[in-house]
Amino acid sequence: MAEAIARRKVDERRPADSGVEILSAGAFASVGSPASPEAVRAVESLGATLRGHASQPLTRELLQRADIVFALTRAHADAITRVDPTAADRVYLLDPRGA
Repeated sequence: MAEAIARRKVDERRPADSGVEILSAGAFASVGSPASPEAVRAVESLGATLRGHASQPLTRELLQRADIVFALTRAHADAITRVDPTAADRVYLLDPRGA
């Protein structure tokens, strides 16, 4: 959901060929699972889309490509830095208050 919403927000502010790449990967995700119907509906209500989404697990290679990594919870942030400790300075909580 965060990927779809972020993509929509970036698309509103920048041209499609701006070079900004937004990817989603889960610290605890499996390979290829679709978004739930509830998530699809929720994102569509915000003007974004998850149609065609397939989950992917977080890898060190993805982290090394990332300029910024957003985590939804402190547990996710901790899992991310276990995958690649060198990414710690690029990992931020989506809600800095942890809510």
